[in-house]
Amino acid sequence: MIVYFLNIWITNFRSIRWLPFLLVLSASAWGGITKPIKQLEEVHTNLVKTEFFPVSTAKLVYVNYILLAEDFPELVRKPVESEIEWKSRLDKWTFKYSANLRAGQLTTEDGTVNSKINVDFTKTNFGYLPPTYRRSHFMKAGSGLLDIKGSGTDNPKMASHQNGLLPLKEAFREHIIERTINAILSHAGLKNETVEAYAIIDWGFNIRHPDGNEEPAGAIVRQATHRANLMSHSMLSCENQLKIEEALRRYGLTSLGDELRQVPYKRARGISRIEASLNIQGTAEGALIDFGQYTTYRPTDFENIKISPAGVHYLENRDELVAQANALPHFPDTELKVPNAMYGQTGSTTDPIWDKVTLYSSELAHSLRVNFSRTHVLQHFDNFLMPFLAQLRKRAQPNHTLRCFDLI
Repeated sequence: MIVYFLNIWITNFRSIRWLPFLLVLSASAWGGITKPIKQLEEVHTNLVKTEFFPVSTAKLVYVNYILLAEDFPELVRKPVESEIEWKSRLDKWTFKYSANLRAGQLTTEDGTVNSKINVDFTKTNFGYLPPTYRRSHFMKAGSGLLDIKGSGTDNPKMASHQNGLLPLKEAFREHIIERTINAILSHAGLKNETVEAYAIIDWGFNIRHPDGNEEPAGAIVRQATHRANLMSHSMLSCENQLKIEEALRRYGLTSLGDELRQVPYKRARGISRIEASLNIQGTAEGALIDFGQYTTYRPTDFENIKISPAGVHYLENRDELVAQANALPHFPDTELKVPNAMYGQTGSTTDPIWDKVTLYSSELAHSLRVNFSRTHVLQHFDNFLMPFLAQLRKRAQPNHTLRCFDLI
């Protein structure tokens, strides 16, 4: 078995330098969910079939070949295929099923939401939307499904989460944080998986913001799961949310990023007591999905904040669970915490949302429009993940076993 995975590594990976860090991780550490759903009926009983059109300017900036081959048997490398032929086949397959934009997004001809979109109207594809999906859809692809985030909406508006699109920088950041949290959960001995990306797309057009700024639009192609609707927020039990949040804090992360980023501004306006809910979004299978809200923290960030697990208000033991949430430790292990020099906040007084992962991901997204290179994307992921894995290696758990898996 070890020889098999070594052969995969030598055949498909860029460098042997990552191999020592994989020795610390368990068999599930760097894969996504082990059993993504395969049928539309498993997603939702009331899906809406919608037209999508191929975007002529789209490019695949990242493809996870190993994960695609694991989840789709038809994409396994054939004995007669060279590495280049195999990856080219998977590129074409992924592009065919994922590089399509929702028809409703093409109604923004006034250019208020996005710059001009070039599509091929001679080719119509059909995607499927659960009732609460706003900027994502499911696409039937070969023997399974793809969940594509940032693929448009029917009534785009110039506002975050309402324009139907995903900034390319956020796709990069989400992938980095997902891989980081996947490693944390495995190292901490938790059984929760994370929904991983098959690919990241640069649409080739820009998102426009109210302040007049523009940035590259992108999409992230994910494993298919059955997730909570937007109202219930999380399918994970309150007890499971607390366990995950406690583990993340030991490594210097929290799910309260959206709330903590706004704390200085709320306090500046005289709001002394702030209420916040854990933002650990999960699937019916118990996996974590959506990672934009996770961030590093300072222990002082939790002062005068009342924290609740998502959905706790409907439970009889809500007072007990809220008390547990507010008693969670918020001092990370200095030997395990994610490197603040790379992951930490920028200290920007103009935009509290920007941490260093966002900042560097934004720079990369813009630079790809001038000098397109997948190697630059892979190196970007390396820059964040490699130092953190080095820290985990120093404190490896005794039952961790070797698996040469796709890190990024």
